[in-house]
Amino acid sequence: MMNIQALLLCAGQGSRFDQTGRTSKLLAELPSKKIVLGLALDSILPTFPRPLAIVRPEQAEVKQFLTNRGIELIEDANAKMGMGYSIAAGVRHSEQADGWLICLGDMPYVQAETIAQISATAIKHPDAIVAPFYQGQRGHPVFIPKSFKQDLLSLQKDEGPRHLMMGGPLIQVDTMDTGIYRDIDLPSDLT
Repeated sequence: MMNIQALLLCAGQGSRFDQTGRTSKLLAELPSKKIVLGLALDSILPTFPRPLAIVRPEQAEVKQFLTNRGIELIEDANAKMGMGYSIAAGVRHSEQADGWLICLGDMPYVQAETIAQISATAIKHPDAIVAPFYQGQRGHPVFIPKSFKQDLLSLQKDEGPRHLMMGGPLIQVDTMDTGIYRDIDLPSDLT
């Protein structure tokens, strides 16, 4: 059985959402009355019941929310400097994995079926990067196989795995899920 580790990136500063840093977009309420991070988790947990959430040490409310949901936390002080550090921290904490599904905590609209489809495709193609596409547009989450482990461990700043997709085998999972590219960056994105 293939060991895929879901990494839930929750350490972003969210400065476009609230420049003061007092309000976490991850804990903002959607029109459905669900919390952004809670809805993101709802789509991940059916396929990956033990994701690792990467957070900054000072995110007390986010950490409490995740802990209440039974999610294992990885606190990384460097994560405030960008997504690359968060990914590297998650990979470092789960080096035994056969690959990683990189999920974003501010993407509440990804459907659980899409995540299951990415996982099933990764199991069939364990050496390929797997990404969802809607009408030719790539989205998230993305599966990265263990052959890219050293590349992931060396990520810094706001580097994501995008450059890896240029050089590695990429399997495209076509979906009708527009949630693969809908994130919450501004308060107006909540509507």
